[in-house]
Formats: sequence, C-alpha cells, structure tokens
Amino acid sequence: MQGPRFIDPEETKFAHSRTDLGAFEAMVDMNERLSFINRPLEDTLGNVFIVGLQRSGTTLAYQLAASGTDAGYINNLIARFWEDPSYGVQLYRHLGLKKQISFESIHGTTEAISDVHEFGYFWASLLGSTSNASLADIDPAKVDWALVRNKLLAINRAFERPCVHKNTLIGHFLPNLGAVLEKKLFIYVKRDLLEIASSILKVRQARYGDISRWWSLKPREHDQIESLSAHEQIVAQIFFLQQDLEKQVLAVPAAWVWEINYDEICADPMNFVKELVGRASAAGVQIRATDTIAAQSFPNRKLSHEDEDIRKLARFLKIYNLPYQS
Repeated sequence: MQGPRFIDPEETKFAHSRTDLGAFEAMVDMNERLSFINRPLEDTLGNVFIVGLQRSGTTLAYQLAASGTDAGYINNLIARFWEDPSYGVQLYRHLGLKKQISFESIHGTTEAISDVHEFGYFWASLLGSTSNASLADIDPAKVDWALVRNKLLAINRAFERPCVHKNTLIGHFLPNLGAVLEKKLFIYVKRDLLEIASSILKVRQARYGDISRWWSLKPREHDQIESLSAHEQIVAQIFFLQQDLEKQVLAVPAAWVWEINYDEICADPMNFVKELVGRASAAGVQIRATDTIAAQSFPNRKLSHEDEDIRKLARFLKIYNLPYQS
C-alpha cells in the first residue's frame, strides 16, 4: 500500500501491533476522505502538552493526567481519526465509552480502546514529517501553525473541555506551538539518562532483534552519528536531542514550562496530579482532579552495573559529559 508520506511502513506493524493490519488501508482511505473544516477558533479552554526524551516517562505522566483529571485526551479510538480528530471524539462520546487507563504500555503503545495514544500520525502530518521523524526534515517556517492551532482547538470544542496531549516530537518546537496558543502548559518530563539509554537499547532489541537498528526520533545530527557503534549511537542520540530540548525550553517564557523528574512522578503520582491541576490553572487551563488513581506509587527498577550493556552505556555517557545517577 502506498500511503501518506507521514506514515513510515517499517513502523506500522509496531504502531498497530494489537490490531488487524488487514483493515489499515481502509483507515487510511477513511482519513483521506475526511475533510477538516479549517476555521479560526478561540482558545477558551486550553491545552497541556507532555514532552521529553523518548523513554523518559512521558507515557506514565500522560496516563496519570488522563486518569487523574477531567481533561480530554487522545485515546486509541480517537487516534484512528488523525485527519479530523473531532470525528473520533464525537464517536467516543456517542458510544459512552469509559476510561480504561491501564498504567501499562509497550514502548509507549497501549492496548485498551480508551487508553492513551501519542497521536504520531496527527503530529507528523501537521509538521510535514514521518511517524519515525528526523528533526532535520522539519522546517518550522514551512509548517502551517494556524492549522495546527485550529485542529487542536477543534479537539477542545469536540470534548467541550481542556485537553492533555503527549508527543516527544512537539517538544522540539515549543516556541512555534506556544506562539499560536493563548492557554497552554508544557510538562517537560526528565529521567536519569542511563535509564533512558538502557531503555532505548532494550526497545531496539525487542523490536528488531538487533541493537544496531535505529529506533525513534532522529536528531538533526543523525548523519554524523549514524555509523557509530550501537551503544555510543544511543548516547549520542540522547545528547543531541536533549541539547535541542533544553534550547527549546530556554527560548520560551518560564511560565510555559513545568519540569519534573520521572522519579518524582513514580514516588507520588497523586501529588503529580495535584500539582498539574494547580500549574494548569495558573496557565489558564482549568481542569479538575478526579479520584481514579488507585496506585500510591509506581516502581522504578534500578539498573545493575554488572550488566555489560549498562557499563558500556555509562562509559559513553561520561565521554559525552552527560550526568547520570543510576
């Protein structure tokens, strides 16, 4: 199947690992037939965006925000309507589906129809990239940011409430996205870099059976690091992507961004939700906390330095002058 350019065929089987790929072409056709009515809307409700490095804990933060507040969010049903998500929102509401937040995921993907979804096709199509993006291929000056705004606000209107979104790609365009929205909060989730490196290596092995195969977002310097050994390449990927994220954060007003560590989220998820509600309110995004989080904490397993992969990753983190605590 020759699909839209933003769909990476090599990643499709992983993105839809729990679905019938025989129906995927029909989903693409449906979205190509959907016609988004591009009209300006007022930003009266607001949005929260969860960003960070891949494998940094953004999915857990997203699940907590979706489960612990009354904010709208993109689930596995709505995500099938990437061209005009408001159709998916209305279908979800019409069916009367209940939240099913499992607090489990496989490489960021979830199973239940109403669990959270990163909405990669939506963001990749708007930014002119692919679902396995390279930052070098995205020119923010060529992105229709007014269209990005209008689609996000159309989701708000369909939900009739503020929304929370999670996507690692959009963290690299904070000034552009923030400039077109009046009410917004960016949650920048940070995690120990050795834990992130180890997790990326495990995803490569689990998906491809080969740790030398690239996985996830490519920094602008991808061509410079493409030929490195697997362990150094992962560390270099983290190095350059983190550099860019930090530049993005410095380029926007401090009030737009809330930085939080993954360990803090795991240790006290209810406090994370409580602080999220307060910080969102200060940004003009009025969401309410709910009583739907049963877990008092989430385990964060520490790494063993007896593992040869961990030792190699730690060595390269030192070479790249990247701190870690694990």
